[in-house]
Amino acid sequence: MSLVLAAVVGEDPFMTSTFGLMYTRGLQRKSKEGYTLAIVTLKHFAAYSLDAWKGVSRHAFDANVTSRDLVDSYFPAFRTAVLAGDAKGMLKSYLRYHYLLVY
Repeated sequence: MSLVLAAVVGEDPFMTSTFGLMYTRGLQRKSKEGYTLAIVTLKHFAAYSLDAWKGVSRHAFDANVTSRDLVDSYFPAFRTAVLAGDAKGMLKSYLRYHYLLVY
């Protein structure tokens, strides 16, 4: 079974970090016997918010964001979900970052 949520839940780093943390912890909770019930696979949490816009698809999108925006706005949610939420999986991205493929 797969559960897909919106790629972008907002722009506020605190809100998106809290969302990523709660999303990850909520889905990866353990059963009474101690087994993990689901594994969260984080996808496109960093500088990815385009599906189809003005003829550009996610397969050809180039994320031209500043290093400061990455550190201050995009990375907090991803970092929180991975480190504090203990996400068990991640998917590569389709995007480019300043003309470089991001994998």
